[in-house]
Amino acid sequence: MNTSEIMRFNEAAWRVLCIASANMAVKLSACSHDLYSTTFSSEIDAQVSYFPKEHRGFALQIAREWEYASAQVRAATQQWNADNGLCFHGIELGCCPAGCGSGLGD
Repeated sequence: MNTSEIMRFNEAAWRVLCIASANMAVKLSACSHDLYSTTFSSEIDAQVSYFPKEHRGFALQIAREWEYASAQVRAATQQWNADNGLCFHGIELGCCPAGCGSGLGD
């Protein structure tokens, strides 16, 4: 196998991994879009870190089909949530099933 074959981006395999990561994030999200986005996007960031730099942009472009958000976008969302009375999960404080804002999970 030559170097160009090793460095080739396998789009089909990446899409399978994105689907699996999205399905996992849905199961862990408790119907919170913000939690889904954080979980999915963090997993994608971890996987993309192993890619050669020349493939990362295209991989993240594909991941946006499943609503990938960059670390900067996730941080801005968390700040907006905090500024507007929402918990980490994007749910009103005191109403979160995880107990955010209720004194249980703070």
